[in-house]
Amino acid sequence: MTTFKIKSILTLENHFKRIGNLNFEDLDNAVSNMNIEIEKHVTEGDEFTVFLTVTVDQKLEDTILVEGSIITAGVFQMEGTRDETALENFTKINGPAILFPFAREYFQSTSIKCLLPPIILPPVNFVEKDRAEREKAGNTN
Repeated sequence: MTTFKIKSILTLENHFKRIGNLNFEDLDNAVSNMNIEIEKHVTEGDEFTVFLTVTVDQKLEDTILVEGSIITAGVFQMEGTRDETALENFTKINGPAILFPFAREYFQSTSIKCLLPPIILPPVNFVEKDRAEREKAGNTN
């Protein structure tokens, strides 16, 4: 049986920007976008790293009112028998699900510190996200 243990969680990079002359009524009409990218670094040993990049922007027509991004990394250790399928699922589903709350907190607290209404990212179903990406790639396994 393969199990996984968290070794550390790190913020590698973050960025947040708002326009200076922001009309707060514009935020009510702004379109919010969120993009999530997942990468992994697996070695021959028992440690591996999952990288989660979350990018957010709020636009009004062609004007970006607010934008930000954060890259978090989780270093994990695999224990027990090495199971490549379990490792693949963990790096696409469980690892990002563990890291995502850190990104949510970053955007919420940073937006408040910038005197904006809190940016509260919606929950993400990483199981469904992985399934949709596999379907798009033509691999339903």
